[in-house]
Order: sequence, then structure tokens, then C-alpha cells
Amino acid sequence: MLPSTRQIHFHSTRWLSALVTLIASTSISAGPVNTDYDFIASEDGTYIWYIDERARINNGVLYTSYVKIDGHTGLSTLNLESGSRIGDDIDLSSFQQADDHNNAAILPLKNGKMMSLYTLHDARRTQYYRVSNTPLPLTLEDWGEEKTYPIPSSATYNNAYQLSAENNRVYNFFRVGARDPYYVTFDSNGENPSEAKHFIQNGTQWWDRAYAKYASNGVDRIDVFFTDGHPTVSRTSLYHMYIKGGNVYKSDNTRIGSLQDAPFGKNDATFVYQYGEDGTSRRPWNHEMRYGSDGIPVLFYSHQLDENTIDYYTAIWDSTSGSWIKKWVADAGDALIRAPMYAPDGTKYGGTQNDYAGGITLNPYNLNEIFISANVDPRNGQETTNYEIYKGTTTNNGDSYQWEAVTSDSPDNNYRPFVPFGANKPSEQVVVWFTGKYEQFTNGYRNLQSTGEPYFFKGYDSKVVGKYINRNASYLASTCQAVTITPNASNTTGYGGNQDQGSASFDNNGITVSGNGWKAVDIDYRVTPNTTLSFEFKSETQGEEHAIGLDNNLALSNGKRIRLYGTQKDAGIEGRFDTYHSDGGFERFITPIGKFIANSPYSAGHLVVNADDDANATGTSTFRNISLFEDHSEIYFSRNQVDNYDANQGDGGTFDVTPDGSTLTLTDNGWRVVELPYDITPSTVLTFDFKSTRLGEFHGIAMDGDSSLNNGETRFALYGTQADPSSNENYKTYGGSGEFQHFTIPVGQHAASGRTNYLVFIADHDGGTKNGESIFRNVRVFDDTNGNLIDDRCDPAL
Repeated sequence: MLPSTRQIHFHSTRWLSALVTLIASTSISAGPVNTDYDFIASEDGTYIWYIDERARINNGVLYTSYVKIDGHTGLSTLNLESGSRIGDDIDLSSFQQADDHNNAAILPLKNGKMMSLYTLHDARRTQYYRVSNTPLPLTLEDWGEEKTYPIPSSATYNNAYQLSAENNRVYNFFRVGARDPYYVTFDSNGENPSEAKHFIQNGTQWWDRAYAKYASNGVDRIDVFFTDGHPTVSRTSLYHMYIKGGNVYKSDNTRIGSLQDAPFGKNDATFVYQYGEDGTSRRPWNHEMRYGSDGIPVLFYSHQLDENTIDYYTAIWDSTSGSWIKKWVADAGDALIRAPMYAPDGTKYGGTQNDYAGGITLNPYNLNEIFISANVDPRNGQETTNYEIYKGTTTNNGDSYQWEAVTSDSPDNNYRPFVPFGANKPSEQVVVWFTGKYEQFTNGYRNLQSTGEPYFFKGYDSKVVGKYINRNASYLASTCQAVTITPNASNTTGYGGNQDQGSASFDNNGITVSGNGWKAVDIDYRVTPNTTLSFEFKSETQGEEHAIGLDNNLALSNGKRIRLYGTQKDAGIEGRFDTYHSDGGFERFITPIGKFIANSPYSAGHLVVNADDDANATGTSTFRNISLFEDHSEIYFSRNQVDNYDANQGDGGTFDVTPDGSTLTLTDNGWRVVELPYDITPSTVLTFDFKSTRLGEFHGIAMDGDSSLNNGETRFALYGTQADPSSNENYKTYGGSGEFQHFTIPVGQHAASGRTNYLVFIADHDGGTKNGESIFRNVRVFDDTNGNLIDDRCDPAL
């Protein structure tokens, strides 16, 4: 076995040489498991289709709202240029109700800020909203305080629009009392909500509820596409009307009345589909409404006969006949929720939803293109194992479609595709959906009726993913190209004006800065949150600050660099890489610098290095073998995707994750897993930072094909009072400092090649206080054929 690795890097090349020798003759296949999506918007998210806009692009950032496993209304931000998440994994809601009806409507306001609106599903007489403090909110603090306004009864389904022709008034439509649509208005800044106004009235029983889809041109019109009941228990029909200039109209522009005359009934609107008009007992449910090129909406709905027979249809307005023309689109397959779920003692959770289909959506940037979810392949009519996403293209106004698979042979189901508004260029156009388990619209803890014991009912467990519509190849393949930086006298200049008082020399592909020197090396690199900087560093004389960074100009900027060493610990400089040991030898750093200096991509013109030493001007910094690349190998922790591992090891202890998803903390006899589908090869490497401030019995990490202990996993000890004969203890080198130590484990040399499904994190402490602690951050899994700690997909040497 190989000797243990120490800290962040290496003091010799023996380990690298051994690894290269070992794998030089081995045929290596790609380690990461292939997926049909280009990015993950959230590791934990499910959403309903009656809330708009549930995803929205604003200034190149994709905002997506969803409901988490624990019931928080969540929000993620993803930079579409880099394909990476930025900011925090935000809990918008102060409440927790594990119900997929509670995702938020997202609305960019005309004043440059943003608004989010959400509520519990039929639980309180209160609506919730936030208005951002900044144009691009990335944290909960950026969103401002949570505000509320009263409503006549409980509610669900927020749909928010702002009309420029009405002095930028904001409308929010939602369902009240488990039945009827209501609305409120806000001022142009998303504040001062009005009293809730009853909009549509339909019947007196819960099943008479009017399910409504809305759309707006953002100027002067809001369209409404609604049912007269719940299709599982009612013989439903479909209707349309629209609001313009304070009045309400039928589809043929016949004025129904003033908006102040509301509520309106179904008989005031125009029939889109009348139950039984086609001679069948099929019942429709509305799915999507988007505007056509003529400004008239195009409608999409599902048409259900029974749980095995659902189809997708579109409806297009024909002004000549004054009616909606319906056209068959595709076989939707089977119902999503065909039966309730039951606890072990027979307790029933949720109910049958025979009318739930996978979902259909129109691409608003290309009106000839739609996306559907179905468990029937529209290309050949064959049933598929899971629900897949398909793209359909029409050249004859929807009379027929040419189909291609967006996903295929998926390990999980794929539901509710959606194309968000707001793209400023074709490269920002995406389709999003959620993938994973979806067997009910609720989750939660309940007590078993027979025993009173708690039972966790997990009706959904999925993540929100997406794919670029106009990028032909994987986005990773187009960005994962490393560049080598070679400083020399012609491409290096002073940085920070008077801050630079020193000199630079060049040798062996590197630069040495001394005498209170601050230097900038000319580069041309687009920095993103995935940007990683690889280099070797040494200092023969310690100064006040030794740092490296990236900047787009020569003016001093503390937020653009990371500290490696020095006597001064400026809080404005990222300090988590301040781990250099003062022996004057080279140490290797692989730093995800983009996460700390690039929430939004920018073009860097300079690599900045320093040996700041105002007092004595004796500090030195030497950097060599410098390269920049885009790294997609880091594990992103989502609080609600951290699962228990092996019930025999207890309840999993307690855990927490940081909002940016980089750090996982385990305490109190914690054994936890995150999903990691990865094909291990002999060159697979696992790197991470680890620390513990409370010594337990066993602190470790493992890769496992299942969630059972001692069933073939590969486990590594890092720290602890107890030895474990089933673990590899060559990496048990943590010294108990309470500070982070970096580990690099060539896991492919210890684990059998093949698929692993889980990454296991351990803070075992069965006895005594049972409060041992393990903290992991910056966890990366990647294949590294030549031993330079760069992901093979990004390595310029390959």
C-alpha cells in the first residue's frame, strides 16, 4: 500500500511517480457516470406545475424554486455561462410543510430587484413573500425579510406578473379555500399588498375547484386557462378568458365586464374543451399556456380516460371559426400516482392521483418546439421503464411532431419539464425538470396508528436538473480545458500601484517575488465558480502575506486573491488555504478559487502573486507549474440529500451543511451517506479537507455500492481512539489540531473497479458522551491518470 499523504500537497515526487508507473499501462475509462443533463439546479427539489414562474432567468442566472424533502420552500441560483451553482442553497420559507405545492413564484421586478411569493398548501390564512435587496440575490439575506399578508382562507398556487402599462402594478393569482382563484395586487416595488379579491367562483364542493394556469405579456394582458373541477372526481371541461386594461374578455375579445365585477363563473368564459364533446368520457387537466407569435396563447393539456390512458393535446385559437382547435400531440403513458402509499401498519398517506401526467411545456424561444415527460417513447409507441423527457418539433403548426430523446435509459424517472423565460441569448436557453422518486406530493413524519412509533413517509425524493437547448455537446466538454501559465519578464508587471515595492525573477516555469513585491502576470481567462487554480508554492522567508489571485485590472482588490502563508490574517482575504508549512520546500495546491472570487463570471486579465512585507521587505514567494481549469468534480452537499447509513449504526447522529453546499458536519455518533454514482477505475482519486474538534472512536470516509456496513465498501480511517480492522488505516494521519487538514487518497488503488453508489462520512462514537465530530469540506472525486491531481477531463497533458 502507498504511504499516507500529508496536508494539502507533497514534498517530493515519489508518490506521483509511483502512481504514474502503476497506471501507465492501464486502459482507463471515464469515471463519472454519464447523465442526460448538463447541470444540477438543486440536489433536493420537487415542484408543482400550477405555480409560475417556478424557474426564471435573470441576467444570466437561473433561479429555480422547489420544495425540499424537509418541507422548506427552496431556491437555487445557477450561473448559466459556467453551468455551476452560485450563492447559497436558500430556504425561502420560515415554515416547513413537505408538500410539492409550496414552491415559489419568481418575478424579476422592473426596478431591478426580484420578488418571490409562496405559501403553505391549504394550511393557513396567510401568504408569504420576499423582495430582494439586490438585483441578483444569492443568499437569504439578499432576499430581505419574509413578509405576509392575510387572505380569507388557506391557499396554494402563486402566479405573479407585473404589467408595465398599469404603472408596473404586480398581480398575484392564487387558490383560496381549496377551491377558487383569488388575486392581490402590489405596487411597482412589490410592496403594499391589496385586500384579496375573489376572481373565479365555481361550485360549492372541494372537487369543484377551478385549476388555473396563467400567462402574461408583461405589458397589459394576463390570460387565464382553467378547469371547472378536479378531474379525478369531476367530469371536467376547460375554459379561457383574459384580463386587459382592467376588463375581462372572452377568447374572441368579447368584453365580459370590469375586473372589479369579479368573481366570474365558468359560463362567462370561452369553452376550450367541453366534457363529452369528442364522444368519450375523457377528463382534461391544463398543463401549460404560452403566447404564440400573434400574441394569442397556445394551450397544452392532458386528456385522461383511466390510469393507463393519458394523452397530451394542444389547443390553438382559430379566429375564423371563433373556437379553439384541439390537436393530439403524444401518448403521455400512465398516471404518475396510481395508488396511495401505506406505512408498515397500514396507515394511508396521500391518495390516488390518476390524472397526474409527466408534464408538457412549450419552448417560448422556438414556438415549433415542445418538451414532454412520458413512459411511452413517442418515436415508436413503446413503453419505457421510466418516464423520460422528449423534444418534439413541428413544421405544420402542430399537426405532427418529429421526436428526439432528451433522456434515455434513465436510472430514475424524469418529470415536469419547463423552459424558463429570461434568456438574453440562445446559449442561456435551457429546459429543466426533476428526476428521482415521485410517488406522492407529500412527505413527512407520522406516528403509526398501531404502535405510536414514528414512520418517515417519503413520497418524493428528487433533484432538479437541466439541459442546454442550443448547445450540441455536453457543456462540461466545452469548458473543461486547462491552460498553463508561464510567467516571464515580458508578460509580468507591477500590481496595486504603490503597493508593489519589490522585484520578480523567473525560472523553471515559475516566478519568485521578493522585497515587498506585488506582481501581475498577463492572462486571458474567463473565471467562473468552477475555476480551479493548480500550482506549487514555497517561501524561504515568511512575510506578512503570501497570496495568489485573479483580477480583471491592476488596481488592488482584496476579494480577488487567496492567502497561503504569512504573519497577517486579513479578514478580507480568503484564508482557508493558509496551510503552508515553513520549511522552505515546495507544496502543491489545488484551489477552487472561483468559488470564492467569482459568484458571477468575469474575464481575468491578470494572475496576481505577492510577497507582501511592508515592515522588512524580506519575504519571498515562489510559484511554479501554474495552470487554470474548470473543475466539475466537487461534491455539493444538500442538507436534505444527506441520508442515514446502516440502521445498525444508530439513527445517523446529527449533521449540518453550509448554505454554499461545500461543507458537511457530523456529530453524535453520525454515519451518513450522499449519493455518488461513479465508475471507479484504478486512477480514481478522492480529495477533501477534514477536521475534528471532538475526538471520537472512529472518524472516516468510505465509498460503497449500498448503504449496508461491512458489505463490500472501501473504508478509510482518518482519526479516532479505536482501530478498525475493516478499514484502511494508512491515511489515519489527522493530528487533532482542530484545524482543517487536506487528504488525497488514491482510492482506485484500494477499491475494486466498478460502480459505487454512495460516499459515506463517519463520526463514530458509541460510548460515553457520544459526541465525536467530523467535518468534511471541498470533497472531490475524479480520475487522475498522470497523478497531477487534475481531473482527467480537464487535464491539458491529456
